[in-house]
Amino acid sequence: MGKILIVEDNETTVKFLISVLSSKGHLSAHCIEPRDAMEKLKSEHYDLIISDVMMPGGITGFDFVRTVRALPAFADIPILLVTGRRERKDVEKGIKSGADDYLIKPIDPDILLSKIDGLLLKKGKSSTQFARGTTKTPAAWDVPTEIVEISEIGLVVHSALPAPPGLKLKLNSTFFSEVGIESPFLRVVSCEHRVAQGLYYITLHFVGVSEKDLTPIRLWIRSSLLTSRVS
Repeated sequence: MGKILIVEDNETTVKFLISVLSSKGHLSAHCIEPRDAMEKLKSEHYDLIISDVMMPGGITGFDFVRTVRALPAFADIPILLVTGRRERKDVEKGIKSGADDYLIKPIDPDILLSKIDGLLLKKGKSSTQFARGTTKTPAAWDVPTEIVEISEIGLVVHSALPAPPGLKLKLNSTFFSEVGIESPFLRVVSCEHRVAQGLYYITLHFVGVSEKDLTPIRLWIRSSLLTSRVS
C-alpha cells in the first residue's frame, strides 16, 4: 500500500484514479495543478506521484517532473505520467524530463495497478560516492538477451548481465517488427539472478505504449496461446 499524490484537473479522471487506487488499499491526495502539488509535497510524504501532462496554470506535467527532480528531497519519488498525449515525441519528452513511467489514456485499471506495483518496489541505493568525469561518448551493450515472456504490460527477458530496477531502455528484437510495431521504451521493474542457469531474469514494463500498438501484441499472445493448446 502506498500514499499517492494525483495531479490532474479532469474531475472524471480523478474519481476514476481514486477508485482504482483505493480498491487496492492505496491512499491518495489530489490537486489540480503543479503549484499546489509542490506545496503538498513540502508538507506531507508521498510514495508516488501520478501526474497529467496538460494542466491549467501554464505549467505542463513535463515542467512539473523536472521541478520535482531538481529538488534533492523529492528526487527519488517515483513519477507516473498519465496523459492523452500519445505521440512518440511526447513519450520521449516525458522520459527525458525524469518521469519513471508513461501511461496513455484511456486508462486500463489493471495496467495502471501493475505499473504502480512496479514503481513502489523498493530500490537499493549505493552509499559509496566516487569521483567521476563526464562524457557523451556513444556506446552500446553487446549482451546475449532472450525474450521469454510477453504480456500487454511488458515482457520478461533472460540476460547475461543484470539491469537495475528503474532503468529505462529500448530492446532491439525482431519480435517487434514481426508484430508490426516500433520497438517501444521499456522500464526495468525487477531483476532476479537465477544461479542455476547463470542468467538474470529481468521483468520490464512498456512505457507509453498506445492501444494501437497493444492490439497486435494482444493478437500475438492469443495466437501463441492457441498454438500451444493445439500442440
